[in-house]
Amino acid sequence: MNTKITLATLLTLALTAPLSAHAAEWEASAGLGYDSNAFRTPGQNYDDYSDLTACPPTGIPGCNPITPNVQSGMFIPVELKVGNGAKDGFALSYNLDADLYLGGLSNANNFTHEFAADRKRVERNGDTRITRELQYSLVRRSKIYYDRDTGERKQTAAGNDVADRFSYLGLGVEGNRENRTGDHRAGFNWGLQYRDYDSVTGAPDYDHVIAKAGVLYGIPLGAATSMLLEGDADIESYFNRHARNADATFSGTLRQYLDLGLKASLRQEMPGNFVAKLTYELTSRTDNHVGYHDFTGNDVSLRLYHHGDVLKVSAFAGYEVRSYDTALAFDAAGQPVLDYSVTRAGIKAEVPMGETSSLWADLDTRNVDTNDTRYAYERTQLTAGMAWQF
Repeated sequence: MNTKITLATLLTLALTAPLSAHAAEWEASAGLGYDSNAFRTPGQNYDDYSDLTACPPTGIPGCNPITPNVQSGMFIPVELKVGNGAKDGFALSYNLDADLYLGGLSNANNFTHEFAADRKRVERNGDTRITRELQYSLVRRSKIYYDRDTGERKQTAAGNDVADRFSYLGLGVEGNRENRTGDHRAGFNWGLQYRDYDSVTGAPDYDHVIAKAGVLYGIPLGAATSMLLEGDADIESYFNRHARNADATFSGTLRQYLDLGLKASLRQEMPGNFVAKLTYELTSRTDNHVGYHDFTGNDVSLRLYHHGDVLKVSAFAGYEVRSYDTALAFDAAGQPVLDYSVTRAGIKAEVPMGETSSLWADLDTRNVDTNDTRYAYERTQLTAGMAWQF
């Protein structure tokens, strides 16, 4: 499908959103950033064994050499949130999240517009606080599908431009309920979203439906310690994208994923307005055909927060590893089973400049290690800017 929504339409929705019984609230943030690897390009030369016309199934070294061009440069991060400020009742909101790249890196630009209508109800039953929420959303995501090695717009082997393949219009509904009694929490959530991707010539579109459900349970373990347990299940069902056979060739079966997740978080409050949070997450993906994309993932992360009167700081570090049973590097028969891991870290500092503004700086690093070297890269982003609230 090829459903389009214009920026003018979204801005019209944004301007009408605050018109309610509640006063409008605005949040904005803008800055300047440096990106060491704007197109997530591999940092070393490699042979692209996915091209079976150039490389035999066994993948002879040197059969299809690729010399990636890592490109760095500056970008402008922009965020805007507009809402009517309703904490209990009906609320409308518009969110904009964009990165605008400079100096010939415009193919890395990305935009997300979201318009939401939210109905929230808070009530008390004795000592229990019950929160119910239902939200309808309209999302327009614009992102260019680029060649990671060059940063150019992606084309098929026949020369068809498929750069708009990752842009979509999303329509969704989600709900949740949470009961809180003292420091005890229990709740569930669900959601349904349809994503209508832009159609391109020469490649199937990515249109699909996402259905999800989850539960949570939080308990105190002491005066300053608490634990949160979460479980979730997501199903992604595609309309035109086909599953792969065990030898990585495409089958006649449409692709469907079932993702299951279990997460445990331990939160510890410490002197000096510090909070530490340790999280472990176990994930499992199953596809509906022969299990080509099946994997088990393990993710552990540590976050540290400090919210002082003159300085707010948050830092994190994490590591994720996925174990595949069938998927092959380069999606090519004869290649080894895929391995994949991600190391990430970052720190953000914010200094209030009065009641309505603040200065901030953010550093993020990410290292993807995989034997499918098309997708192995290192990236560091450093940004700084100013935020406002009205």
